[in-house]
Amino acid sequence: MAVVVTEQAPSAKPISVITSVADTYQDIITVDSYEIPVRGFAAETRVAPGVVEVTSPVTVSNTTENAETFDLQIVSNNTSFTIADAIRVEPNEIVYIPLNGQFFRSQTDDKLQIRASTGGALTILLSFTQGQAEEDSPFVT
Repeated sequence: MAVVVTEQAPSAKPISVITSVADTYQDIITVDSYEIPVRGFAAETRVAPGVVEVTSPVTVSNTTENAETFDLQIVSNNTSFTIADAIRVEPNEIVYIPLNGQFFRSQTDDKLQIRASTGGALTILLSFTQGQAEEDSPFVT
């Protein structure tokens, strides 16, 4: 996870990922934190949490002549949660996994990971937005 240094809290930035899928788990989404100025006259900064919202289905395509499978998991607080297990993708076909609206947070080191039965046989396409998370203030009633 990276820390993005900024002068102002950014708006959600759209990001798209299109990559070949390896045969070992690879990170598709990781969430950055943001180093932002403290309000007031101080020249101090603080690290604010980041958040990602998935804005498209996870699209996995197979452009080979052989059927392939893939596994998809979310990792949060070093605990893995299987989203899709051994999903079969027929030759020259596409599979959609609806994760639209799923949130990932930097505070819990959330990740979305994928692996394929054969490295390089599948391609994943995914869109999401990333930005600084809104924080609850304990002083607001």
